[in-house]
Amino acid sequence: MLFQYTRIPMGIEITGFAPGEKAKQLVLPEEIDGIPVVSVGEEAFQGCGFESVDAPSVRRVMPCAFRDCRNLRRVSLPQATEVLGFALAGCGALEEFELPMVRLLGPGVFEATGLREATFGSLAQVGAYCFSKCRKLKSLVFEDGCTITAIPRNLVADCNALTTLVYPTERVCSIGKHAFRATRLEEIDLSSPAITRLDWNVAYDCRRLATFRFPPHISYETEKHDFFSLQDFSQSPQVKIHLPIEAKGVYLKGVKDEQIVYYGE
Repeated sequence: MLFQYTRIPMGIEITGFAPGEKAKQLVLPEEIDGIPVVSVGEEAFQGCGFESVDAPSVRRVMPCAFRDCRNLRRVSLPQATEVLGFALAGCGALEEFELPMVRLLGPGVFEATGLREATFGSLAQVGAYCFSKCRKLKSLVFEDGCTITAIPRNLVADCNALTTLVYPTERVCSIGKHAFRATRLEEIDLSSPAITRLDWNVAYDCRRLATFRFPPHISYETEKHDFFSLQDFSQSPQVKIHLPIEAKGVYLKGVKDEQIVYYGE
């Protein structure tokens, strides 16, 4: 199997197949002419028809490298520490991946893939839309070894099957717009003192949401809006809202007084 490639400071970056080449299983060499293969280039294999990827020495995957590979079911990147924007987006058959060393997932990396569950042990940064529109995703776990400090906008938006989301609550200080939108989460607990910022409608259209806990310490006013008016629970008819006592009397869209529980009295 022959490839096009280029030299970069770290070693060799694969930029695609050589003319006339194709494969059902993509296996990248660990080195070429004695030089290590460390990167897959931007859009290198976008739209290709292979079913699996094995890249044992690759450390970085550039944006859209495997985007829209419709038949891709399995990806093995045991040494990769960075997977950048939309690298695997649109791979609707993708169910299995190996990324034990990954530290950075860029925006939209797994958007609209076929993942059913995903677990990460060493992640430090995750981009917006990273898992959005994964319609089969039921469980997403960031284990204690992960050091992420923000849940970005639309992280799991429109993951209609998602019932389990675990992340290191003592580290995360920011929740982005529509982060949990249209999931099947029944409980969202943001009561950690570490959280100092919530963006717009973080739990909009979570129709099965039963419990939502606001942080105890947060700025309750923005320049133009009362902080709590930025959250819309009109699509969560059964939700119980847990609010700090300091927020008593605030307006919450779609929430009746009897749905509110105050804590910190």
